[in-house]
Amino acid sequence: MSEKRTRKRKRPIYYLKLINRETQNLAGGIIDISANGLKLSGTEPYELDSLTQFSLSLPDAIEGEKQISIKARNIWSNRDTRGDFYDYYTSGFSLEDITIDDINSIEGSLRSYLFEG
Repeated sequence: MSEKRTRKRKRPIYYLKLINRETQNLAGGIIDISANGLKLSGTEPYELDSLTQFSLSLPDAIEGEKQISIKARNIWSNRDTRGDFYDYYTSGFSLEDITIDDINSIEGSLRSYLFEG
């Protein structure tokens, strides 16, 4: 697969939850994120090219936490079996229709001490 990222992704030091806005269920945890996309680890696969509305709580050193809503297009999804009890899937998403304010919030969080990489 050729590399198409325009911004470097960073790994959160703490667990960042992504909530599916349609079902209000936990979609999984973010493995890495940029203002263009993210990698998610969860218990459900995503259909290739499908759009999903997510809610993301970003840590903020000053305000505590900022909630943003994002629309993400699935680029790939692979089964990743861990342990004996659960099946996990790792999925890559590109972010779509994201506002400048939300891009700034993501990039501001990425510059903080809460992310590495």
